Amino acid sequence: MRCLHDAGATVDTGRSALLYRGNARRMVLALKHGDRPELARSFAPWLARAAVDILHDDLLIIPTPIHWTRRLKRRYNQSAELSRALARETGLAHAPQAPPDPPAPHRHA
Repeated sequence: MRCLHDAGATVDTGRSALLYRGNARRMVLALKHGDRPELARSFAPWLARAAVDILHDDLLIIPTPIHWTRRLKRRYNQSAELSRALARETGLAHAPQAPPDPPAPHRHA
């Protein structure tokens, strides 16, 4: 697998599976704040269709980290639920606990 960070790449491509309004908005809010992690399975086919042209066999799907206080309040990381469901839907590799980038060294003035 290639690592975009090591290659010096930046994120320059993205997709939206839904317009954030109406029922889609209600579903997103239920996933994020309504204790409905099972909704991620419903989003997975939509996400896969929206990203079909940027998904490739050596892609590693990782969730966006969540601050520990939000994790505690919500009881789960919705990004982890979505990434897990998308990986299952597409058959791509998944790293639910990908390590974060190391902190930048502190400089003392």
